[in-house]
Amino acid sequence: MVKKVMVYIFIYIFIVGCSSDGVGVCPNCYLSVGISDVQQDENGFYHVDFMQNYVQTFILIDAETGLSDKYQRVLWTSDSGIWYDGYFVEAVNGYSYTDLDGMAHTVLSIWEDFIGDTISVYSEYVDDCGINYEDLIRVIVDE
Repeated sequence: MVKKVMVYIFIYIFIVGCSSDGVGVCPNCYLSVGISDVQQDENGFYHVDFMQNYVQTFILIDAETGLSDKYQRVLWTSDSGIWYDGYFVEAVNGYSYTDLDGMAHTVLSIWEDFIGDTISVYSEYVDDCGINYEDLIRVIVDE
């Protein structure tokens, strides 16, 4: 009898807690990726100057999720990287976690070979109900 009641409670929580529109679970969830203190052009592209006389230039990328009071894993990937010692090194770290204010961060590593290129950086996370949130930015590397 107790098992049967527990199964019904679990099913009820699953159905009510994870409705198809996510309302009631995370009504304020979203994903917005950007770079603080870097201007966007009229097409929404960020422009970053490569720091001469350095091997790499590092840029902090922010993701705002709307989540609060919980940690959430955020996936990062890019269409750029370099081959180093037989391994492909992507231009961004693969994962980060939000803080309790819903902010996650990663570092974009820009090598000299990227000057003149446009780097696409993708970010996503999946909430507790399986709803996927995605965003991307494009960064033009200037000399």
